[in-house]
Amino acid sequence: MADAIIMLSSISHIENNEKISFQLDGNNQDEGYYPQSYFVSSNTGDFSDPNQKENIHPDLAPLLSKCNIKFYHNLNPLITTLDEEFLTAEEESWIESADDYFMCPNCEYEHAGLDFSKINILDPHRLNKDSNDPGQLDIFTGKRSMLMIPT
Repeated sequence: MADAIIMLSSISHIENNEKISFQLDGNNQDEGYYPQSYFVSSNTGDFSDPNQKENIHPDLAPLLSKCNIKFYHNLNPLITTLDEEFLTAEEESWIESADDYFMCPNCEYEHAGLDFSKINILDPHRLNKDSNDPGQLDIFTGKRSMLMIPT
């Protein structure tokens, strides 16, 4: 009984909350799909097809299929199936290290990180004493300032 309540509650939740909706061009009807979900129960007497315990009972199949739920009678085949979708250690390492690199749009060279403390911000209004704009705000303090560059 408890497994049946879990299954029916899950179906109801997925049906009411998980549908990914979209509209086709020129079609006012909402289309959509459900993300892949899984229901696992070793209670083969209540949920499995009497002839094949690996399959859901034919009476329950329409309930699961309308919300894209796959049935497994134990975790081992589910883990085996999902394992094929997991990233390899090499792929995970590559993704993690990708954040450490920066492709420079100017020199098209890949840099192994940036140290923002060494980046100078060029303010074109402060290039020399004749081009200084007294109304220019200092970027870091928000105060008006005059930067005099010796000539």
